[in-house]
Amino acid sequence: MWISEIDENVDFYILLVHTGDKNVAGMSLVDFQTMDARDIEKAEEEGGLYSSHVLIKKDAGDSGRNQILIEKVPGVYLGSIKDYLTWVCSDPAFHKVADDDDGSPKSYRAIFEIDGYQSRTISEAIAGGTLKDVEFVSIEEENVDGLDEEPLIDEVIHEAKWSINKKIPENRINQLFNWLREQRPTDNAKMFVRIKTEAGQIKTTEVDPNNDQMLEAAFIQNEFVSDFDEPLGARHAEIRDDLVEKMSEKAI
Repeated sequence: MWISEIDENVDFYILLVHTGDKNVAGMSLVDFQTMDARDIEKAEEEGGLYSSHVLIKKDAGDSGRNQILIEKVPGVYLGSIKDYLTWVCSDPAFHKVADDDDGSPKSYRAIFEIDGYQSRTISEAIAGGTLKDVEFVSIEEENVDGLDEEPLIDEVIHEAKWSINKKIPENRINQLFNWLREQRPTDNAKMFVRIKTEAGQIKTTEVDPNNDQMLEAAFIQNEFVSDFDEPLGARHAEIRDDLVEKMSEKAI
């Protein structure tokens, strides 16, 4: 991951972030009229490339936290941006020196945290969309006697998936989920819910089956941007003002 451009406007710092992966294969394209396909091979030193605009609001406001908007593409998401910015600021050039509690000078570096902005609750999303499926996954460690003095450790994975693919009446959602959590393969199984929204987005989130208010958990806010005169590509050679404008509108 790297940054090729940094710009700013009145409200935001604008970063053009790129992520590359040499471990991807070449791509294939198909003509939907003739169904003829062709392959695009990649050279040994080439890899997949995606670009993302990242907007960081200058004014943190009363919250003390800066709003951030990320153009979502493969390889660029909240966790990867957080880790990348933390790695960038590990450079000694960005360290700050301040006195510690004993009055001695100490070097400090920035650590980033990025939290998702709360969207609708799971219950609200289910009521307005289609419940695709619910999956339980648990991983347990099992001691296996080996030839050495120390036993070996194996991971045992338990999975259970319930395919639903239906709109659930609002007055039946709690009843359904109370029944579903009774179907857990183990008491410590994690519970994942997949929903298709009215706009056609597929959203997956983890809920806590041990919490009676599990359906009050919220999705991370995601928004569509569309209606571009020039279609968005997988990568950007430079910052696109039209995309920055549409992302800024979403921030409001």
